[in-house]
Amino acid sequence: MYWGLAINTSVGYASIEVGAMAIPSIFWNFDEQADFASILKQTDNLMMVYNRTEDFVEANLKYLNDEKLLAELSVKQHEYFIDRHNIKDRIKNFEDYVVSIYRKRASATENQ
Repeated sequence: MYWGLAINTSVGYASIEVGAMAIPSIFWNFDEQADFASILKQTDNLMMVYNRTEDFVEANLKYLNDEKLLAELSVKQHEYFIDRHNIKDRIKNFEDYVVSIYRKRASATENQ
């Protein structure tokens, strides 16, 4: 089990790597106003993101005390992280972004 930090459905790079390794994860949410039910709906019931201590502890106990449930969460979260953060699906956007920055800088240099 991995415990990470999140802001609603956004997690850091390390958490993405952990998810890609199929390590089941539960997150503490920095957004104190977040609605857990909404986060579950947005993530097909896969992002365990809590902002109340009682809920965080209860979820941990639930998964740590049920090996089958923990294994299912591991597989499903792995698929979720691979699908959502696969660079093959997003490399074109990243390339376009880098090229746009280069072009802006080149244009600014030419205009000086």
